[in-house]
Order: sequence, then structure tokens, then C-alpha cells
Amino acid sequence: MPAGTWGYRWCAGRAGEDAVRWVEYTNYAGDTEMTRLRVADGIDEPRAVPIWGIGNEV
Repeated sequence: MPAGTWGYRWCAGRAGEDAVRWVEYTNYAGDTEMTRLRVADGIDEPRAVPIWGIGNEV
């Protein structure tokens, strides 16, 4: 791997995983760690968010 690219690749991979977790926490109805966290946060039902806008923060 070229020098200086490891951090970028790690962040880019992590950002994708984080995006999946956000959608799972918000929209998924099954029983997972993220949906249990949502319920613990006081949000019993998924929100069914249809559109996600992810900018350069991810």
C-alpha cells in the first residue's frame, strides 16, 4: 500500500460500517445490538427513514 493511504482506507471502511449501523439503528425492526440500543434510548419502533444524506463528515 502506498505511504500515507492506510489512514484513508481505514476511515473509508469504517465510515461505511458506521452508515450501516445508523440505518440499522433507525430503520431495522429485527433484534440486533443496534435495535436493542434504540429501544434502550426510548425509541421502540423503527422510523423507516426513506432518504439519507451523507456528506463529507463520513
